[in-house]
Amino acid sequence: MTHPIRILLVEDHEIVRVGVRELIEAVPDLQVGAEAATLAEALRALRQETFDLVLLDLALGRDDGSLLLKELPLICDPQPKVLVLSMQDDAVYANHLVGLGASGFVRKGVDAGEILSAIRAVLGGQVWLSERVTAQRAPAAANASAPVDRLTARERQVLDGVGRGESSKEIALRLGLSAQTVDVYRFKIRQKLGVEDPGDLRRFAIALGGAAFGDEEPAEPPTPA
Repeated sequence: MTHPIRILLVEDHEIVRVGVRELIEAVPDLQVGAEAATLAEALRALRQETFDLVLLDLALGRDDGSLLLKELPLICDPQPKVLVLSMQDDAVYANHLVGLGASGFVRKGVDAGEILSAIRAVLGGQVWLSERVTAQRAPAAANASAPVDRLTARERQVLDGVGRGESSKEIALRLGLSAQTVDVYRFKIRQKLGVEDPGDLRRFAIALGGAAFGDEEPAEPPTPA
């Protein structure tokens, strides 16, 4: 008898976990082997059990789910496939996540059939991306650093702090600026990178990784409005 495909469901909202679990377990050969609401719970499950697939929400409260992609090679052999769930639907973001080891990228809110198709494709060794991301991906891959190249040296330093999880006050203290000036930089960075939701800026910064941060001399800060 063929063993069911074991999936680790990583999602911090219980109501979403219940819905996704019901969707998955309605399929005879798929099984939610464990659930996790935090990054620590997910890593613990991966150390203790074996899974074929991780269905990963990137927004885990204060945790950033993309960090799991960096930990997987250190704790799992063989590594499970990872299908990312995200509110983002951006090709640059998707490219970096695939570069970190994700096998697929599905936008939250798609219909059940697309989620199941993505699971099958990823388990079959394919990379699954939405139609919108696929259409953007070729030019984005060729110009992956282009949005970051538009940032000034000081903006890169602020983005680095955002990626480290620092508050505006902490970034301001480190760079010798006011917290208000840092907030101006954060707003300008979001505009240049096309990140609409302030809460997504840190996840974007982590996904971009070292591509965002150079060793240039800092520019003069703008005058806050």
